[in-house]
Amino acid sequence: FTAHVTPAHRDIFDIDDTFDAVHGGQQMTFWNAHHDERGFAPMHVYHAGSGLPVATILRPAKTPNGREVRTVIKHLTKRILKTWRRANIVWRGDSHYGRAEAMDWCDQNGVGYIFGFAGNSVLEAQVAEAADHLRFWHAWSSLPKMRCYKALDYQAGSWSAPRRVIARIEVSMHPDPTPTDPNAMRQEIDIRYVVTSLEGNPERLYEGVYCQRGQAENLIKLHKAQLASDRTSCHSAAANQVRLTLHTAAFWLMHTVRAAISQGHALAKAEFNTIRLRLLKIAARVIEHGRRIRMHLPTSCVEKTLPRHCAGPLAVEMAGGARLPRSHRRARQTNPQRVAQRVTHDGPFGPNDGARRSGQPARCCPWCMIRASDPARLLPEPHLRRGVEWFMRFPWMGMSNMLDDASQN
Repeated sequence: FTAHVTPAHRDIFDIDDTFDAVHGGQQMTFWNAHHDERGFAPMHVYHAGSGLPVATILRPAKTPNGREVRTVIKHLTKRILKTWRRANIVWRGDSHYGRAEAMDWCDQNGVGYIFGFAGNSVLEAQVAEAADHLRFWHAWSSLPKMRCYKALDYQAGSWSAPRRVIARIEVSMHPDPTPTDPNAMRQEIDIRYVVTSLEGNPERLYEGVYCQRGQAENLIKLHKAQLASDRTSCHSAAANQVRLTLHTAAFWLMHTVRAAISQGHALAKAEFNTIRLRLLKIAARVIEHGRRIRMHLPTSCVEKTLPRHCAGPLAVEMAGGARLPRSHRRARQTNPQRVAQRVTHDGPFGPNDGARRSGQPARCCPWCMIRASDPARLLPEPHLRRGVEWFMRFPWMGMSNMLDDASQN
């Protein structure tokens, strides 16, 4: 992951789980009372900036405890920081990931976090005055709902130190029909809390940072519904973990294909099923050559020009954004001794020039003449000389580009 993504000013990682029902004797299954069946609850971790999966961990279908959450956050953070030395990492999750053990480790190691937090009577007493003021002003206004935010310091009984808690208070009107007045409405209040180590405006942290956690739900839906990652039908837990890893690799492939599509195209923000149907599951004739693979699409194909535009970005992505090592390049090998034997005379423009002037037949091809020439004598301009040197070093690349240009023109 860290080799394909560039760290930003702040990198947020979403951590969440999803229920995976099973109907056999799989290892590590657990009964979930909410879903009323046995299954798994795989833990998913996504990078919010790129939408790429970082880890998918198979686990029983129960709420993770503090030690489990701390272990996952600790190991993933240390793994990421091996490559991103000075990354500003922030972990984001709902209330059952805001464990005291995980937040203590983040505070001790300089890692940010923002987690949901369940309310209690102590917090409700601290925000009661702000809630009453909001009720009053909402009753006077004609707006359907009103919100306000309040930041406070709070320390739970299991916490080692006070932490910043942000309360979002919302008042809205809801239908409450009665026999005498079927259009009656009543005023209701809703209070949500988050605990965070981040500084800043409470409204911006709640709306702009924490509420964006909903995108992770969409990514899990792509992973689970459109890539069938809930097919954990093996008996062994290790085999089912391998299944999750393979589905995560498929997510990377589909995400890479979608990222290679230009932003102006209709498929640039399409779901994986749409890309699979319109770009991958189509009839084509594939012809393999020595240096390239040609794909012939039918004339009725709607997206027949899209693979050509995606080929370049996909090649760069598969190469890791860098040129291939010298050992993997196909370069023409020229024997200097054989070239020297073919060259018989020297002229002012390099080897074999004297042979042409004297009328003697040249015993080497033009390519050998260029290879044996001195670029500094042929082209005194530095920028042209560098181009000739590159052409001499990688002849097959230069010839293929020239042939492609000629065929296009």
